[in-house]
Amino acid sequence: MEKSKILLVLSACFLGIGGILLAFWWAEGKLKAALYPPASKAAQVRALTRMVWREQLENFSPQEHWTQQEEQQSFTLPILMFHYIQDIPATTKDQLGYRLSYAPQKLDKLLDFFEEHAITPLTFRDLKAIVEGRQPPPKRAVILSFDDGHLDHYTNAFPVLRKHHAKAVFFVIAGKPDQDPRFATRDQIRELASAGFEIGSHSVSHSNLASLGSKRLREEVFESKARIEKEIGLPVLSFCYPAGRYDARVLKLVKEGYLFARTTQPWTFLQMKRRYQLPTVRVSPTLQPEQLKRYRNLD
Repeated sequence: MEKSKILLVLSACFLGIGGILLAFWWAEGKLKAALYPPASKAAQVRALTRMVWREQLENFSPQEHWTQQEEQQSFTLPILMFHYIQDIPATTKDQLGYRLSYAPQKLDKLLDFFEEHAITPLTFRDLKAIVEGRQPPPKRAVILSFDDGHLDHYTNAFPVLRKHHAKAVFFVIAGKPDQDPRFATRDQIRELASAGFEIGSHSVSHSNLASLGSKRLREEVFESKARIEKEIGLPVLSFCYPAGRYDARVLKLVKEGYLFARTTQPWTFLQMKRRYQLPTVRVSPTLQPEQLKRYRNLD
């Protein structure tokens, strides 16, 4: 009889403890569900993309040379260079600002032109994949590059690019976000990266790299890359020389940290063996889409 009572008491205790644990587990699950709701499918895709690129970042090394066959590849591929995406009137006193500007509505028409003529905007990540045979080259292609990381790149260019599902590369001056209100913030740069745009380095302070001492030069080249990669969690493959100025010392350091570098030299023929001196097409405020037909792969 005593044994039966003891067993009954023990059973009740176990059931009570089990009920408490079950209730705690249920409550914890509800709490987690409230605090961490399931991500949307788009967010899951972005998270997976970032994870893949993080793995590539850990394994990425510019010193891993391409094969001779890859090095010998060349493309007629215009790299368009934009600065301000603003509608600045031609009568303004700021003539330099005007000459470096391109109106958002003109960018919209330019992307309409690309769609009508089956011209595909690429990034340097795409170019890398094409050279390595992991991605087929489109018949007509272009790279849209935006220099400096101005605030209007986020407020004016980003909506137009997103409307057309167009890829682009933003070369960011790493020391400007959250320090200068004329430039995009760190949060905005992260949003651009999360939306699939490539973020490249435009140095830390946009100084004349060819005039700097060795220590400061290394900071401008490597610290900018480190800051951006830490911010966006993705590899920075490309560099843009501030004001197009560089010398042999600059070129040597850029080759140590990046896979591509863009200059301000005018041309459209890209040679992979000269991928650290890639030419560009400067976009003026008067550029009309039809003018691009003079470039061989855009006619």
